[in-house]
Amino acid sequence: MLCKRFAGLPVEPLNRAQVSEITSSEGAVGWRVGLAEDHSGQRRELCFVLPASFPVARPLVAVRPSAYHVWPHCGPDGDLCLWRSGEAPQGDDPAGHMQQVLEQVGRILGLLFPQPNATAVREHFEREWQHYWQPPVEKVRLARCHGYLLSDAPGTVETQAFCSERGSSQFVLIGGSDDARSRWDRALGVAERSIHSAHALVVQLAQAPIGAPANITELRELLAQENPNAARLLERRLAGGGSPVFVCFRVGDERTTYAGLRLIALRDLKPLNYVHGAKAQHAQREQRRIVGWRVDTVSVERADAAWVHGRGFDEEAAVLRSKHVVVVGAGSLGGLVAQALAHAGVGQLTIVDPEDLVPANLGRHVLSARHLQRPKATALAEDIGAQLPHARVNGARKRYQSFDLLQSEATPDLVVSTTADWPTDKHLMDQHAAGSLPAIQLAWAEPHAVAGHSLLAADKSDRPIWLFDDAGGFTRAATRWTRAKFVLPGCAGYHQPSTFNRLQKISAMAVEQAVQYLTGLRAQSEHVTWFGDELVLTRLGGSWTDPSPRAGKPRECVEVCTLPTEIVPA
Repeated sequence: MLCKRFAGLPVEPLNRAQVSEITSSEGAVGWRVGLAEDHSGQRRELCFVLPASFPVARPLVAVRPSAYHVWPHCGPDGDLCLWRSGEAPQGDDPAGHMQQVLEQVGRILGLLFPQPNATAVREHFEREWQHYWQPPVEKVRLARCHGYLLSDAPGTVETQAFCSERGSSQFVLIGGSDDARSRWDRALGVAERSIHSAHALVVQLAQAPIGAPANITELRELLAQENPNAARLLERRLAGGGSPVFVCFRVGDERTTYAGLRLIALRDLKPLNYVHGAKAQHAQREQRRIVGWRVDTVSVERADAAWVHGRGFDEEAAVLRSKHVVVVGAGSLGGLVAQALAHAGVGQLTIVDPEDLVPANLGRHVLSARHLQRPKATALAEDIGAQLPHARVNGARKRYQSFDLLQSEATPDLVVSTTADWPTDKHLMDQHAAGSLPAIQLAWAEPHAVAGHSLLAADKSDRPIWLFDDAGGFTRAATRWTRAKFVLPGCAGYHQPSTFNRLQKISAMAVEQAVQYLTGLRAQSEHVTWFGDELVLTRLGGSWTDPSPRAGKPRECVEVCTLPTEIVPA
């Protein structure tokens, strides 16, 4: 097949040593195809290697010597990247698989031979410019640190970078507010003593550079040509003498991508006087004259909210970013709801719950045992903040009735109660009816979580309280039980069983209803019910209060009803 595709070119088998340079897979075989000179004047070979598990494992194609920065889609080690992640051909047809490989290789060669298509080659390089930022061999040093950009703002910006360490990992937080950086430091678990500040420059480029500047001269030339204002800002920063200095290149407007450099000052070797203490010695070294700058490449990734939630493509998360939701109750259902709202992209969460976490909670709670005897609300806020450092999450160890919403950071767009506590829910519904809250949502599970409900009241004229009797009993209950609660020892009260996997489904229903309201997809008030599996219900000793709506339905279903605008007769 290779001889047919590359007719007129020499095709030879690779020996074992040559194959091992490309893959460590035992039993792999390969061939090489000699090519004519490319536009750089270099004669190269295409190497095709079939792993022993081919076609389950994909063939490998490499260029020798490496054409990194010369051919598009060629990596630093010379391997050709033929497909994006997830787009590689699947199946067990060896001939068909190999044919697709040859077609992809042919497209790359078509850009370069017999004469290069300069415009197309440049477009391919620019499209994946970050992949070519890593230096070839040792031309530029690769810094062993991870740069995270906390805000994505257009234009050229002077800002600060905060460097820290956690074990062998080094982090650089670039941009963002002091509060945002503090949240990220806590989430990364870095020691405060390891944090030190540095200067950073975010540079907007109209055209992506192909490969990193190898030294300070190349960097100055790039900025002078592409962004003279950034060149002036850099010179001013270098003249200040602070080291290191981080330079982040921003390419694109709608879907921005970044790569970076770390500039380390090289100082003269003037002998130092003896001084006592590490800080004094460091200060003395910093007084040496700067004689040059070392340039290291740095991986820079966006870590702002828009990128974390959908890599800038999630329009729903963009709307949720400006929303504030108060979650009342941080129990088994409330923990799931708060966590899911944060991951959906809600920008600010306030969690209110008066209780501490105890061992009996662990079986159906998102919190771990390390939070035992800690307030659920603050522990949950801490955990969500560790998962999503950009989100503003606060916890309050209080009953909702004693929590002053006016003292919170912002007026909530929605208050969600997951307590199934009648005094709390009634207080919330009274506030909504009086116009104190824009919208409320009540979510709870019936015994064993075989059914669950979510009531959303968007207009104060809608009265969810009319669906409850004077004692807080729900008039639209989906199940009935001979024994729904179990007496606990002492004065602990009662326990209503529920299962974590079914609680997740009720949580998903409630969160979806909240998200649809917050994003404006559904603005009306409604009551949503999740019905579980009837076999589970029967096995646990329950039955449906009204079997007729379940007739002919699948094992699980969701039903939606409107809220009453007048008192529901008993």
